[in-house]
Amino acid sequence: MGLIFLFQVLVVQAVLIAIIIFVLKRTLDKKLIEAAVIRLEGLDHLPDAGRVKVRSHRKVKSLYKERIEKAILKNFRAGTAAVFEIDRSLMGGVIIDAGGESIDCSLRDRLRQAFGRP
Repeated sequence: MGLIFLFQVLVVQAVLIAIIIFVLKRTLDKKLIEAAVIRLEGLDHLPDAGRVKVRSHRKVKSLYKERIEKAILKNFRAGTAAVFEIDRSLMGGVIIDAGGESIDCSLRDRLRQAFGRP
């Protein structure tokens, strides 16, 4: 009887940990994307890029996609296109490459920084 109870407690704890990790990752993902969008909005008239490449680990939500496209219209010449790509290796957040400028707000980059790796 005691062993079954212990197993049930461990299963419940594992499920709770999984839920907590999921929620934290989602929250961090939103914060990283928001930071990248703010940095892009703050750039001031970069040279011709032709296109702006936005890589994310999953599809960018429409709210952020619209803000990115609006910032591109503001900071680049007319006709500069936004290209959205999915790169699962980022683990969260986005990387925006535009006009020789790279805005890396990915979870992969943050983990590299945290552990002192290039």
